[in-house]
Amino acid sequence: MGVQDRDWCKERARRSAGARATPAVKRRRPARIALLAACLLGLAYWVGKGDGLAVLSRWSPLIAGKSDSTRGWPSLACSDAFPAAGALAGEDEWQRHAPRKSITTFVNRTPADRIVDLLHGDEVKLSIAVPANAEATLDLPVGAHAWRLRNGAAWCDRGWRFVREQRTVISPPLEIVASSQLTVDITSDPDHPTGFSLRTRDAPVVATIGSASSAPAATSRAGDGTLLLPRSTNGHYFVDGTIDGEAVRFMVDTGASRIAVPMPLARRLGYYQGREVVV
Repeated sequence: MGVQDRDWCKERARRSAGARATPAVKRRRPARIALLAACLLGLAYWVGKGDGLAVLSRWSPLIAGKSDSTRGWPSLACSDAFPAAGALAGEDEWQRHAPRKSITTFVNRTPADRIVDLLHGDEVKLSIAVPANAEATLDLPVGAHAWRLRNGAAWCDRGWRFVREQRTVISPPLEIVASSQLTVDITSDPDHPTGFSLRTRDAPVVATIGSASSAPAATSRAGDGTLLLPRSTNGHYFVDGTIDGEAVRFMVDTGASRIAVPMPLARRLGYYQGREVVV
């Protein structure tokens, strides 16, 4: 076979291989088109939710509109009015049907609107709005709740979130007890990495219920040294006493196997937190 014949055979083989590959390429073409369409739909959904628009708006004046002179950024996608103090979002059933509640006040002494989240693991059970330089007072279910604070650059009412949101998980848990009214002070603190500090204080509920007769003083029976404790109007029995010289009003539970004191009182007395128990 001459050189010319070999070249002709190679050219024919090349054309034949190309003809065989063409149907395979055609079969892959619809799959590629479908993949491209799925990507475009995903991008459209992301931008439509607002998250994509918030990110893109940082860089594109065409999307953002006028600029925000306070931060040097283009204006943000969300600028909804922040909810009123004490507004709630989350599981209404959990909050409404809690067997016991206690009045709790959050005082926000910072210039940032904040959301208080009560958590169960990673799940948000309840969110509470606390505007800047304002306070929110409401009844919350008693117990030790994991919690966090949220703030951000701008409020987005859709989904109760902030643009460029910052989340700070607070430790120890938020302890709400029926026998006291808890107040949480959120104060600006430039020296702290979060920009704020927390302080908790509580007041006995029995000191504010009804008249003085609602928590009558215990009287002693003559001769045998026992105390007669009249029942309070809220159905419990109270007696005045002291712990390490500090006056404390005790709630008497004849079936209790342990003695518990509120965490703020334990801190004032210098007691360390003991091991956790289930009650």
